[in-house]
Amino acid sequence: MGALKHYYLKRKSRSSAVNSEAFKHDPEVIMPPLFPAVDTIWPKSDVLNMDFRVVPPQSKLLTGLLRWGLLIVLSVLLYFTGAALRANNQNLKDSILLKGETATNNLQNAASSLIEFDLANAQKNFRLAERNFNATLKSFALLGQGNLLLAGLPFNYSELEQGQILMSSGRHLATAGIKMTQALEPLATYGDSIKGGDKELADISADIVKIIQDSSKLIDGVVKETSIANNLLADISIAGLSANHAEKITDAKTKAAAFYQLAEMIDVMSDRLPAAIGFNNPKYYLILNQNPNEARPTGGFLGSYVLVKLYKGKVEKFYVDDIHRIDGQNRNNDMELPTPLRAVTTYYGMRDANWEPNFATSVKTIQKLYEQAGGGTVDGMLAVNPEVVSDILTVVGNLSMPEYGLELTPNNLAMSVQKNIEVDNRGAYSPKQLLIDAAPVLINKLISSNQEELSLIGQKLIKRLTVKDILVYFSDPELERIANLLNWGGEIKKAGSSEDYLMISEANLGGNKSSASLSREVLHRATIASDGAVNDALKITFRHQGSSKFPDGTNKNYMRVYLPNGSRVEHISGYDEGTQIVTDTAFGKTVIGFWLTTEPGASSSVSLEYTLPFKLDIDKAGTDYKLIVQKQPGVYKNTVKHTVETGRDLTLDMNTESVSSKDVFAGTLLKDETLLTKVYKR
Repeated sequence: MGALKHYYLKRKSRSSAVNSEAFKHDPEVIMPPLFPAVDTIWPKSDVLNMDFRVVPPQSKLLTGLLRWGLLIVLSVLLYFTGAALRANNQNLKDSILLKGETATNNLQNAASSLIEFDLANAQKNFRLAERNFNATLKSFALLGQGNLLLAGLPFNYSELEQGQILMSSGRHLATAGIKMTQALEPLATYGDSIKGGDKELADISADIVKIIQDSSKLIDGVVKETSIANNLLADISIAGLSANHAEKITDAKTKAAAFYQLAEMIDVMSDRLPAAIGFNNPKYYLILNQNPNEARPTGGFLGSYVLVKLYKGKVEKFYVDDIHRIDGQNRNNDMELPTPLRAVTTYYGMRDANWEPNFATSVKTIQKLYEQAGGGTVDGMLAVNPEVVSDILTVVGNLSMPEYGLELTPNNLAMSVQKNIEVDNRGAYSPKQLLIDAAPVLINKLISSNQEELSLIGQKLIKRLTVKDILVYFSDPELERIANLLNWGGEIKKAGSSEDYLMISEANLGGNKSSASLSREVLHRATIASDGAVNDALKITFRHQGSSKFPDGTNKNYMRVYLPNGSRVEHISGYDEGTQIVTDTAFGKTVIGFWLTTEPGASSSVSLEYTLPFKLDIDKAGTDYKLIVQKQPGVYKNTVKHTVETGRDLTLDMNTESVSSKDVFAGTLLKDETLLTKVYKR
């Protein structure tokens, strides 16, 4: 008998879990040992006391049979174990999918309630989402990797790990939503408490600023949670995932990024707005009154302005002036006059300074001319069209102007003011005196408005910001960035390297107020070749529905068409005979400039054909063709039709190979639009 050998059964050390956020919070589930560690019960000398004897050699046949027998037994055991685990884990997988879907629905319901400012329902659904996301993550933890390998689930490692990250990001978004509703709740409560009250606007502003400051930690928490959610989603790669999973993860990334952007905007505004409305030092703003009946790139001809002083959230002073008066003090300024404007003036004045469709660029010109004429530096500007004032009058009531024999109403405001300026007082020293006298009456009505009226006015202003009847500029770079994120800043948008772009800018130069008489039809067709090359055809048609009677008349438009940078124009026709085509680059775009004249009762058209500077990389999974269309402020009668056509080897429907043409958009262009079309290889 040989020497005794002692063996000790020791519990296996805990295996590392999947490297995911879920396992940072939830314990790893491991199978308990079949027996306790033996060295804690028996003396070491008694553990597995095995006697190794020298045994005569067995036959090879017997040894082989024993080995095969053991293999068969082991296979049977693994089969039944795997079958049992498969059934158990399939139920667990189904449970995970159900909980995840429920949590996602909770999150979507909460977002919808938040948009409608139903804070109670939003918070309820955000809490349900958080609870269900947590439950889903615990279920993921129960799926130990060893069980998965034995069970053979159709739930591969990549999908498991990415599913955990997706649920974890959802949990952070739900937590952010809870904090968001908690931050907004005091504002909602305060708004309800003062409805119909007689608090002054300055007192309301001060109260709101204090509420915002008190909620700053919650808002910081919203930004932190949404940032974590976005970082988690950024780690997810859709490569190798099923089309269904890839689509859901892409959608989750888009929505989480939008939520983060919203949280960041609220954070910046809560930090910067108190100073912007004068709670630290007085702030000065110019309100620029535009007339879209005489189209200009940012909305209309600049006829007058209001200088407003804000202090402690209150309009402390305001001054109304005719732009022609201040321009008369600055005829010898050093600003170079754009060539097309030389057709109507000999010097650059504020009245023409909104020449660039990118509002911030025009603001810089306006500011410089204003300072040279004796004005001071301002903290921001607002460009406003008459429709904004008409909306306000529907809430605060008509403006009585007995000295002019006028009652200005929402319906007659634009027509009455234009007639007074262009006909009744034409040639007078101050033809816009009516505007100068009406502005204080309107501002006093605004200042004396109660909370309910202010709320209604706020809703109408938001709508006007959306359709670009109000453009906003702040000298504070952070507030200016937020204004552009909200699409309130009149910014020419950046387009990606493989994205199409279109903006048509009109400038009525010497055509009186004829822009109001124009109806516009824009036809845009993109043809995508089999190799991904894109050729665009654009046709712009104006129909003059007015008369030759002043202040209407012949419409003389200087047009600029903004296209993706590097676009190559193949053909252009229809512009005014005897004038030149100007090709330029501005704001990262190729710009085509030309003159187009339309007589009353007639129509005129310009056609362009051009090749885009990129090719689409098209595959069977589908490629996005994106067209960004930007609306010119102050242009209303403007129908657009955007059609996509494909080459012989492409289709616009993954399920139907024969779809080679599609009308993507057809209707009135009310706001900026991003138009997406999916293109597939056949």
